[in-house]
Amino acid sequence: KRAICWIRRDLRTYDHRALYEACAQADEVYVFFIFDPLILNKIKNKAPHRLKFMFESLKALNEDLKKAKSRLHVLYEDPT
Repeated sequence: KRAICWIRRDLRTYDHRALYEACAQADEVYVFFIFDPLILNKIKNKAPHRLKFMFESLKALNEDLKKAKSRLHVLYEDPT
Protein backbone atom coordinates (compact mmCIF):
# COMPACT_ATOMS: atom_id res chain seq x y z
CA LYS A 1 0.00 0.00 0.00
CA ARG A 2 1.12 3.53 -0.78
CA ALA A 3 0.30 6.81 0.93
CA ILE A 4 0.95 10.50 0.39
CA CYS A 5 1.73 12.86 3.23
CA TRP A 6 1.44 16.51 2.31
CA ILE A 7 3.53 18.56 4.73
CA ARG A 8 2.32 22.13 4.90
CA ARG A 9 3.42 23.76 8.14
CA ASP A 10 4.94 21.20 10.50
CA LEU A 11 8.34 20.77 8.87
CA ARG A 12 9.44 17.94 11.14
CA THR A 13 9.27 14.17 11.40
CA TYR A 14 8.81 13.87 15.15
CA ASP A 15 5.35 14.31 16.66
CA HIS A 16 3.78 14.63 13.20
CA ARG A 17 0.41 12.90 13.34
CA ALA A 18 -0.30 12.79 9.58
CA LEU A 19 3.14 11.36 8.83
CA TYR A 20 2.79 8.83 11.64
CA GLU A 21 -0.59 7.66 10.35
CA ALA A 22 0.65 7.41 6.78
CA CYS A 23 3.64 5.30 7.88
CA ALA A 24 1.45 3.12 10.08
CA GLN A 25 -1.01 2.36 7.29
CA ALA A 26 1.21 2.06 4.21
CA ASP A 27 4.33 0.27 3.02
CA GLU A 28 5.48 3.29 0.99
CA VAL A 29 4.94 6.91 1.98
CA TYR A 30 5.59 9.79 -0.40
CA VAL A 31 6.18 13.02 1.50
CA PHE A 32 5.50 16.31 -0.30
CA PHE A 33 5.95 20.00 0.37
CA ILE A 34 4.43 22.38 -2.18
CA PHE A 35 5.49 25.99 -2.61
CA ASP A 36 2.20 27.59 -3.62
CA PRO A 37 2.87 30.63 -5.84
CA LEU A 38 -0.47 32.17 -4.84
CA ILE A 39 0.58 32.18 -1.18
CA LEU A 40 4.17 33.21 -1.89
CA ASN A 41 3.04 36.19 -3.95
CA LYS A 42 0.94 37.46 -1.01
CA ILE A 43 3.88 37.56 1.40
CA LYS A 44 4.78 41.20 1.87
CA ASN A 45 7.95 40.68 3.90
CA LYS A 46 10.10 38.43 1.72
CA ALA A 47 13.18 38.95 3.84
CA PRO A 48 16.05 36.61 2.95
CA HIS A 49 16.25 35.26 6.51
CA ARG A 50 12.64 34.01 6.30
CA LEU A 51 13.31 32.08 3.11
CA LYS A 52 16.64 30.82 4.46
CA PHE A 53 14.88 29.46 7.55
CA MET A 54 12.30 27.67 5.39
CA PHE A 55 14.94 26.14 3.11
CA GLU A 56 17.02 25.01 6.10
CA SER A 57 13.92 23.47 7.70
CA LEU A 58 13.06 21.61 4.48
CA LYS A 59 16.66 20.41 4.17
CA ALA A 60 16.60 19.10 7.77
CA LEU A 61 13.26 17.39 7.13
CA ASN A 62 14.70 15.71 4.05
CA GLU A 63 17.74 14.53 6.04
CA ASP A 64 15.45 12.99 8.67
CA LEU A 65 13.43 11.27 5.94
CA LYS A 66 16.61 9.93 4.32
CA LYS A 67 17.48 8.20 7.60
CA ALA A 68 14.15 6.40 7.27
CA LYS A 69 14.96 5.48 3.64
CA SER A 70 12.58 8.09 2.23
CA ARG A 71 12.86 11.58 0.84
CA LEU A 72 11.03 14.87 0.58
CA HIS A 73 9.46 15.81 -2.76
CA VAL A 74 9.36 19.60 -3.19
CA LEU A 75 7.12 21.15 -5.80
CA TYR A 76 6.40 24.72 -6.89
CA GLU A 77 2.88 24.90 -8.27
CA ASP A 78 -0.76 25.43 -7.46
CA PRO A 79 -1.56 22.51 -5.13
CA THR A 80 -5.09 22.11 -6.47
